[in-house]
Amino acid sequence: MTAETPAASTPSNTMRTLGSIGIVIIIGAVVFVAYTISTRDRMASQALKVSRTFVRSSPVVETDLGQVISMKKIGEQRVGNGWIGTRSWAVDFDVTGKKTSGTVQVLVRKENGEWSFARADLQQGHGKPTNLL
Repeated sequence: MTAETPAASTPSNTMRTLGSIGIVIIIGAVVFVAYTISTRDRMASQALKVSRTFVRSSPVVETDLGQVISMKKIGEQRVGNGWIGTRSWAVDFDVTGKKTSGTVQVLVRKENGEWSFARADLQQGHGKPTNLL
C-alpha cells in the first residue's frame, strides 16, 4: 500500500494563480485610489491659490470693497461630470475690504497645464452680482 495525499490538502496551481491575480488587482486598486486622491487634493490646492491671487489683485474688488483686508474660504467644490479628469473648481470667499465686504464666487479651469477663469462674480448684499472678468 502506498500513502497518497488527499487532493484537498494542497492548493492547485489554478488557485495559486487566482490568488496572485487577486492580490495584484487589490494592490493596483489601492495605488489608483491613492493617486486619484493625491491629484484631486493637489488640484484643489492650486485652484484655491490661483483664486485667492485673482481676488486680491482684482481692480473691481478693490474699487467696490476697498483694499482687501481679509479673505475666508466659505466653499469649494469640484465641478464636472466625473471624478477622474475633472479640471474645474468653484471657490467662494467672504472678502472684507477697507470700505465694505462681499462674497466672491470664482470658477477656475485647468487646461493644458494653465489655470483660467470661467467665471468670477462679486456679490454685495442683495444687489446684482458684479462680473470680475
